[in-house]
Amino acid sequence: MICVIPARAGSTRLPGKNTKPFFGQPIINHAIDICQKAEIFSEVVLSTDSMDIARCVDIDYDIRPDHLRGDVSETDVLIDFMERRDITEICRVYPFAVLLTPWRLICGATFFEENGGTVMEFTKFKQPILRAIKENGDYFDYQSVMERSQDLPEFYHDAATYMVTTIEELKKPLYERKITWLEVSSLECQDVDDAEDWEMLKMKFARLHA
Repeated sequence: MICVIPARAGSTRLPGKNTKPFFGQPIINHAIDICQKAEIFSEVVLSTDSMDIARCVDIDYDIRPDHLRGDVSETDVLIDFMERRDITEICRVYPFAVLLTPWRLICGATFFEENGGTVMEFTKFKQPILRAIKENGDYFDYQSVMERSQDLPEFYHDAATYMVTTIEELKKPLYERKITWLEVSSLECQDVDDAEDWEMLKMKFARLHA
């Protein structure tokens, strides 16, 4: 199985986040190291629309065709990559998924081999989302505010780490995909959209490697 790390240029909320210096090297190189240490992939490949990003890595890179450059659907990028490489299975790892471990990748790939479909990680929302407050100051659900938090349903969100899947799954609408979610704690993942997320990632990474 090939592991692909998608890293486009042009992030607006955190410019250059995919190659931003992180504990001594561009952050994407930490993700590459994790994928290689899992020792389950025939190849780890960078998918990018930027030669500046490609020059930061020491692995094979795939420059996207013109129509898939910029802020485009990740699904379209992966399908195009798989069709050009004539492969049916793939693992996608984000360049900032530096809290991921080789063991978790191995577990995800093993589950995929045994059950098929799509395998991803998710993590629990730390606060009950039914108690959310809207921009105008109103509660989203007044009834939920009056209930004990332990009596409210729990919700989860994508951990933004890896996905193991097939081209057949990617071509289905999202609601038709057979997704198996493996739970991780919020200390083991961190999506990165802005400077605050970046600082949180640094604290979690330092804790993990203390």
